Amino acid sequence: MSAWEVVFASLGLLSVGGLGSWFLLRPQIRKLRAETSKAVVEAAVAEESAEDVHWNAIVRAQVDVLITPLQNEVTGLRNRVADLEGKFAALHLRYWRAIDHIRSTRRWVDTWHPDAQPPPPSVPEEIADDL
Repeated sequence: MSAWEVVFASLGLLSVGGLGSWFLLRPQIRKLRAETSKAVVEAAVAEESAEDVHWNAIVRAQVDVLITPLQNEVTGLRNRVADLEGKFAALHLRYWRAIDHIRSTRRWVDTWHPDAQPPPPSVPEEIADDL
């Protein structure tokens, strides 16, 4: 036999034996792959649930450290704004009532004492436009 015949004969035996062993080992290979896939999936699920727990802890910490104090601050500021708006409305009303009173007093003075001595005081610049 030549070297080539030996090589081809060996390859023939290996391929027939390999093919036979492949058919015999195929169910075991599938079982090993399924077990490996199952283990990989279970590991991924366990890792992801651990990450979920980790991220939930981070979110809770952020809520406790950042969001809750900010919510309290916003609530306090809203209350303060409501209080200041009430005070502003009251002062605004009082201001315009005072302006109306000054107008009527100046008209009364101009009507009944046009050349009064000493003359009435001048109007402050801050409210001159309102009169």
